[in-house]
Amino acid sequence: MERGNLSNAVREEDIFAFLRQFGRNTNSFLLAYGGCEWFRSDKPPGLVAYVRNGRTCVVAGDPLCAPEDTLAVLQAFSRYVGDRYRVALLLVSGWLIPQLKQAGYGAIEVGSDPCFDLERWAPRGDRTKKVRSAVNLARRSGVTVSVYRPAKERNLQIESTDHKEGTAPIPLRVRPHLKVA
Repeated sequence: MERGNLSNAVREEDIFAFLRQFGRNTNSFLLAYGGCEWFRSDKPPGLVAYVRNGRTCVVAGDPLCAPEDTLAVLQAFSRYVGDRYRVALLLVSGWLIPQLKQAGYGAIEVGSDPCFDLERWAPRGDRTKKVRSAVNLARRSGVTVSVYRPAKERNLQIESTDHKEGTAPIPLRVRPHLKVA
């Protein structure tokens, strides 16, 4: 294939399969919205989403691969783009930064993601007043509202995205339209 254009080699199904298997970064789901070019590594298996801006390839988040293969996939990507482009990684996970530094990359921390245990989180106080208000309004309107705790008891019907339009329950996951450039 022509240098700089491997995106045609990656199918939508492959992107979603890699996202499901290797999407650990909190921003990984954004790759489903499209607008990226794709590099695919076969050995080790991995995908790198990137955009070209001038002479720089900006990698969007962590490569989609096994954690132990991350540097090998990035090295394959760097060989692929060669001397024509610099490689910059944006919005990578904290666990990856020491490995990137060891491989010669620099790092600038821009922010961090709030993470919390959904099993222990409970809406209370002014911050969640809107949540409580919406639940109360739904209940007054005749909607049954309950807390779903998949760690205690899974309900595959709730988790399924294979519902016919107009039937309950409403799927909890959103699958955005993916446009492969």
